[in-house]
Amino acid sequence: MPFLVDHALSPGPLQPGGQPSLAAAGAVPRPWREEDAPALEQVFRDPAIQRWNLRRADSVDEARAWITDRRRRWTDGSAVH
Repeated sequence: MPFLVDHALSPGPLQPGGQPSLAAAGAVPRPWREEDAPALEQVFRDPAIQRWNLRRADSVDEARAWITDRRRRWTDGSAVH
């Protein structure tokens, strides 16, 4: 599926610094980890999450694959999530 707009950044400029963790209102968002897969699978069952993410995870293995893909895309500089 093609993008309708050009990328804002060329691939790679965020890669050297690693994916950040940010403190916000007492919570610390962090990159997904493989051990998050069971919780992610449950979250993707929520219709509101499906509405805004346009996907679902039908198994823990699918959730784990989603996490792996996000980490790979960050590492190779092709996407930021």
